[in-house]
Amino acid sequence: MDPGLELYRTRIDWLPTSLKAALATACAQRQAEVYRAYVERTGAGNSEVFDNLLGAIWNEICGPQTLQQDHKKLEARGYKLLRQKTMNDIYTAGAEFAILSVLYSNDVLAFGRTQDVVYSANQAFNSIDNFLTSPIGKKPQFDINQADTNANVLSHPLTQAEHCRQEQDLFELEQALHRPATIPNVVDRMRKRSATEAKNFLPIIDGRGV
Repeated sequence: MDPGLELYRTRIDWLPTSLKAALATACAQRQAEVYRAYVERTGAGNSEVFDNLLGAIWNEICGPQTLQQDHKKLEARGYKLLRQKTMNDIYTAGAEFAILSVLYSNDVLAFGRTQDVVYSANQAFNSIDNFLTSPIGKKPQFDINQADTNANVLSHPLTQAEHCRQEQDLFELEQALHRPATIPNVVDRMRKRSATEAKNFLPIIDGRGV
């Protein structure tokens, strides 16, 4: 069984574009500390650009709708980050997943597609999976060659915690939809909460390089 928002496409379909975007962007926000760790450990990437992209998306969610060309500019900045030369590190893959999650969140704002919400959410699970199974810079908790690895990753506390967070986000946005006056406060609370949750999304190992 797939974790997270993959299970709730029909429910997500009922949300307006702004709330779909909040759902996707919360997933991206929780990966911010992984991206920051990658930058600090390797000197590659750019945390300021990453944070500014996230901030621009959050600001639009409860603000005036921007023009399509503004989404294109955000997309170009995101892809520029994605295409930068990478350094081999524990968090290299996680940093790439974080950028992809931001790009999918921007796509949600531009097109309102449920599929892009799910794609953003999936990057969070990809990051967790990679951290638990990748041998780069550390001994992996699970061997990808073992038949039970997928089940072990799905049942791991990191995966289950993210699954619960995504469920909670969806539930709160659904409740806000019935009380439109609460939407700005709900989204603001989700933005702040996901930034706090980022600190526990994955263990952050100090050090430089692998």
